[in-house]
Amino acid sequence: MTELDCIDVPIETYTSLVFQRSNTIWLGKFISPSMHIYIGNKNLNLLSSIFHINNIKTRHCKLLSCGDWIKFIETCYSLGCENCGEDGWSASEGRKLKFDVWMDKVEARKGTNSQNPDLTQKCTFFKYDDSKFRENNVILTVYDEGKTKRLIIDGLHRAAALTMACEEGKSISEVKVLECYGMNVDIIFPLDIHQLPGN
Repeated sequence: MTELDCIDVPIETYTSLVFQRSNTIWLGKFISPSMHIYIGNKNLNLLSSIFHINNIKTRHCKLLSCGDWIKFIETCYSLGCENCGEDGWSASEGRKLKFDVWMDKVEARKGTNSQNPDLTQKCTFFKYDDSKFRENNVILTVYDEGKTKRLIIDGLHRAAALTMACEEGKSISEVKVLECYGMNVDIIFPLDIHQLPGN
């Protein structure tokens, strides 16, 4: 995301937020972001050390306009999976859905005027409300530099609402993306990254 406004942030900033907000199975589910080990006279954060050893970094990016948002979202995949059947993340032939395909699959664009009450209820999650969004404008992602693919691990409904607002020509508030990135992100998210398609 070099064309966007990004700065590296401490790993703990990312891991603590993922720990709080994501239901994804990741290394932080097994190693608490607050777990420390002592090596010699050094007190090391174990999870952060695994990031460092594997050259996985974390960054904060600001998306200030619909143009920025659309460029960003075109690089994203959802946690939704095709060819997964009942195996979910363990399906070796499973592939994560590109974000726009996921939006079509969950019928995010159908609107709240549907005759189907379940769909009407679900579509309220996809409605952009600027006042609510300002309180919760963070999207959590992981970017695999080898595959050049990005996976949204928290914020799919917010991302759908933003995308539809931009498609409708509305202006949006600033979006904050917090992500980890590197060639070895599958170490941190071993059960999802393997389903991102290769180049």
